[in-house]
Amino acid sequence: MAPLRTKIKQFRTEISRLRKREKSFKARLKNAEDFSKKGLFEHFAKNLKKPAQLFLSMQMQASKSPKGRRFTFEEKVLSLSLYKKSPKCYGHLNKLFTLPLTKAMKRLLSAIKIQPGINPIIFERIKNTIQDRNVDDRLCSLIYDEMSLTPQCYFNAQKDVFHGFATNKNTKFAEHVLVFMVKGVKVNFKQPIAY
Repeated sequence: MAPLRTKIKQFRTEISRLRKREKSFKARLKNAEDFSKKGLFEHFAKNLKKPAQLFLSMQMQASKSPKGRRFTFEEKVLSLSLYKKSPKCYGHLNKLFTLPLTKAMKRLLSAIKIQPGINPIIFERIKNTIQDRNVDDRLCSLIYDEMSLTPQCYFNAQKDVFHGFATNKNTKFAEHVLVFMVKGVKVNFKQPIAY
């Protein structure tokens, strides 16, 4: 009889603890709703720069499970810029903040179609970026250099092709690449344009 009473007491304690926890969650949810209704969030967010607004909006999904989070294209691009700066640091930030998974960043990168040669997409992007700048800020020099590659071959299952050869019709492994880049003269910027 004594073990049964002990079990009942444990269950009652657990039920009481869960009720308190539920009240705590409800109170936190109510506070968050009140905060958003008062417009303080919008007032605070409108004074921030666009990247900070995007980062803040991503943090609003913290209560969702990682598989239930959905990010806009702009949020993914912001996260990709963080990932490209330092993948190791991005992994650490991903543990502290609500950010897309590293796997999603790799998927986004693989969706970018860049082929050897001149890529019109890059030139269009450069044109859109610099059209509002002064003529002096547009001055740049064309730089090119060769870079060694480790010969390797891998199979892309999505496209059903092998990568790692010098050209698509050649069976020789690619051992080096010639890269063309523009570098600003007055304003410090650089952008690879072709390889």
